[in-house]
Amino acid sequence: MMSARALLALLSWAAFLVPARAIYEEQAGNFDWHRANVGKVTHALTFGTKTFIATSEHIVAAVDSKRGKILWRQILEEDSSIIDIKHQGKYFVSLSSPNVVRVWHSRDGSLVWASNSTQIDKETSHLSTKLKLARRKEIAIAPPFPQSSISAIKGVGVVLVDGTRISLRQFADGEIIWDVVLQAPSGTNVKIFHSKSTSNGILLLGEADGVTSTWLLNASSGEQKGFSKHPEITCPKTSDMFGTVEDGYVVLSSSSLFYLGEAPSEASLSSFSSPFTSVQTSDNSNVVLVHTSSETLLFSLKPSLTYVSKMAWPKAIIGSAPVFGFVGGSNPAVKQQYVMSFVDPKAHGTLSSTVYDLTEDKGLKPVAVLADSSSTLYQNQGEITLTTAHFMKKSAVHRGLVSSSSWSLSATQNGKVLWTREEALAKVIGAEILPLPLSPDLVGGSEEDDIHFPGFIERIGIQIKALTSLSETLFAGGEKSEDLLHSDHFGLQQLVVVLTSPGKAYGLSTTEGSLIWQTTLECPYSAGCSWKGMIAVNPSLVVMYGNGKDVNDGGVLVAVMTRSGEIQATATKSARIRSLSKLPLHSATKAAWRLSSSTPPVSFLSRSRLLLVSSMDGTASTIPATKDAASALIENKGSIFLNAVNAQDGVVQGFALSTPVDVDGAPGFKTEEIWTMILPKISDVTSASIDDPIHSPTTGLGDGRAPRRKYLNKALMAVATVNTGGGFKDPGVTLYLLDTVTGKVLHRVEQKNGQGPVHLAMTENVVIMHYFNRKTNIYEISVIELFEHPKRTAKADAVAAAMRDDDGIPVFTSRLSPTPETLQKTFQFQHSVRTLSVTGTQRGITSKLLLVGTHSHQLAGIHRHLLDARRPFKKPLTKDQMADGLVLYHPVILMEPKTFPSYNQTVANIRSVVCAPTFLESTSLTLAFGTDLFFTRVTPSGTFDLLSSDFNKPFLAMTVTLVVVLLGVTYGLSRQKRLNQLWS
Repeated sequence: MMSARALLALLSWAAFLVPARAIYEEQAGNFDWHRANVGKVTHALTFGTKTFIATSEHIVAAVDSKRGKILWRQILEEDSSIIDIKHQGKYFVSLSSPNVVRVWHSRDGSLVWASNSTQIDKETSHLSTKLKLARRKEIAIAPPFPQSSISAIKGVGVVLVDGTRISLRQFADGEIIWDVVLQAPSGTNVKIFHSKSTSNGILLLGEADGVTSTWLLNASSGEQKGFSKHPEITCPKTSDMFGTVEDGYVVLSSSSLFYLGEAPSEASLSSFSSPFTSVQTSDNSNVVLVHTSSETLLFSLKPSLTYVSKMAWPKAIIGSAPVFGFVGGSNPAVKQQYVMSFVDPKAHGTLSSTVYDLTEDKGLKPVAVLADSSSTLYQNQGEITLTTAHFMKKSAVHRGLVSSSSWSLSATQNGKVLWTREEALAKVIGAEILPLPLSPDLVGGSEEDDIHFPGFIERIGIQIKALTSLSETLFAGGEKSEDLLHSDHFGLQQLVVVLTSPGKAYGLSTTEGSLIWQTTLECPYSAGCSWKGMIAVNPSLVVMYGNGKDVNDGGVLVAVMTRSGEIQATATKSARIRSLSKLPLHSATKAAWRLSSSTPPVSFLSRSRLLLVSSMDGTASTIPATKDAASALIENKGSIFLNAVNAQDGVVQGFALSTPVDVDGAPGFKTEEIWTMILPKISDVTSASIDDPIHSPTTGLGDGRAPRRKYLNKALMAVATVNTGGGFKDPGVTLYLLDTVTGKVLHRVEQKNGQGPVHLAMTENVVIMHYFNRKTNIYEISVIELFEHPKRTAKADAVAAAMRDDDGIPVFTSRLSPTPETLQKTFQFQHSVRTLSVTGTQRGITSKLLLVGTHSHQLAGIHRHLLDARRPFKKPLTKDQMADGLVLYHPVILMEPKTFPSYNQTVANIRSVVCAPTFLESTSLTLAFGTDLFFTRVTPSGTFDLLSSDFNKPFLAMTVTLVVVLLGVTYGLSRQKRLNQLWS
């Protein structure tokens, strides 16, 4: 039998081997992943195997129509919206607001040339990224009509219409061939709606003195060749009321459809009794589709504007209209073809997409079925918003493209869905990185909700079981499948749960970024829902919330299981939800959990966090809606406070719970306004996190004195405002540090010549602010650290001596705590910023890392010791300063390539960064999301709790083996010697 000493040595040897195998591959791409997206498709053109698209995320891109892979993409300015796209030969043209034309090489997406730059939106220019997105979501501004327009002349260039100015620019270099200002012969009030390149020149549609008119220009010189007025046609008010066809325009006027061609007097008419809602055409097509509220009328332009037939929509989809598109390709026959796509509710929301032909010999019969109800790849993707098709000349088949209301993008062919891209991930509005339980096969029991770091003995048992399982799999001749829903014993494999603006939720693996599940949230309101965010109740459940889009709608709450995506409950609120926040309270273990009083209970094996729902009607209630939660809220009523920030109006308010009241059938409270503050333009807001672990409440200042106590106030809020100047005020940026319990301004600092947008971050007693200094013409970062005043704090502690928690530690109270002391340092920084965040670890021992999402679409990291307000000016450093870890002050923070966690990856439009701890104190998991998703691990202080990657592990194994052998030999010799002594 093996001795206890030898067994212990052997177990120690095994413990050294496993971490080395699991952890030490720290090269780029081994534990990070990048998911590139494009966003909701608004325009699409297919040529050959490439599909050129423009999206709502101001992106133009080319996608492989067969596989769905992004071939290239270009990210435009954040304040621009793409109006139109064109393709001509080797060039791809985009028009974005306001009036910016760009020509790209269609092969690789490289920019050939661009016209004048975009303008700045002054209404939102001072806001940080998160507040700017919230503002744009709150107020949807319709684009002006008429907008600019573009058309392409084959082999020549691009025609740009900007008001009454029309210009032709060469494809190759953007040189202006001609530039004219259009005027009407009999008037001066001219508006141009659109331009169209025809065989005889450039045809323009617009109005002259309020009358619908057309102009014909010479394509070579811009000289006006013809002008015609059409008083019988009502001027179109939106772009849905006219369309381009092969050699002219079609215009809707009440229940009439007009065709306007190249000749000055050329106009034809078709009239019907049904009121038309919109017209749909294609540049190179001879087909015209006119939509009513329940059917689509089909017209052909060969030989003239002729009514062909009508297509009544399937009864099952009345109210959810089918979407029509046109077929592209070099075959002349496709000019008479169109595609109709709709979602079939009878087939569980699957896609039906069919190509029809309007030529006489086809008789409106289907030419090709692109997708039917047998294809399950499109289930539950929502209504169709855009559809197109292209005839593939080599394979002689039709290939379709479909975009849906859930932002998915799919390709169809031969009755099947080839691929689907989940572009809703381009608009993530909430994300959580949640721990996973250990595999029940390894821990020897049923799956638990309780997440814990296994101890040494438990780890050894897990490793032995994992090794045995791997050996059995290999001997059986198979490959061990990767389990993405259970964690490793270091907590590095976790689950990312995200909520998107279109109302879809996803679960992704942190290991490789693959989709584990997806679900569409249920919206109880007919106008739809505007989703706001999500909070994790515990590792097994998240609550997602939002409001109905109609102003009279209330709020909605959805509970989703994190490891399956199953919707556990959906509840409505009679009033609109202002906020959903965490409380520093937990429910009892194994207690029943209810989303509302009318939803079924959910059972957990671990504690769940209590949430507080604040509504616009001045009420607040708890989640879960149980008696135990209500009792806990009543007991802690005096220590719970709410706040609300209206960035547009510059109003910050604080609320307290007052009288009990019934809220949607569950106990709740009325909220009472206790303070209000009116500020200038608010640029950004951030608050202290109640889950931020504090390793040490004190720190040294490098002066050799006793350590100073940090000002650790969980009710601290930082508000940055921007003053643009005017009157008696100088332009600048002001930072307010507020106590949200009392509304007291704890500190105020003004940065003269500062300019927004301002971005803030907060951790422990540190506030970080990024802004632009217009005087020095460079970006700056200000760091403010707060400390308790020694004398004033001693008096406050004496008063609050009786107020202690269960561990005997004095409880911080905003009402007694004195105003803190501050230290501040300002640094120059070379990057413009979109968002700031700070890493977090299990116990807060590891040094913090400031994560910066830059406008260059990179994720950068700045170490905490560089952003330290205690950094001394004078050198050399004293022993006390070095003992406190301080480095000499330098006014410039330089970023080295190795300080970018995203290294050479382009992470488009980073809006936010979330971090989560692991069981390893050195490692923090980080997810940056915007248009793209990027996940990685960061180790701000290095892997101090792991062996380094270049550690000589074979030598260690041999050394431990030799020690074990020597222990066995010496033990045997010692035993024999003792036996001999007993016999002698």
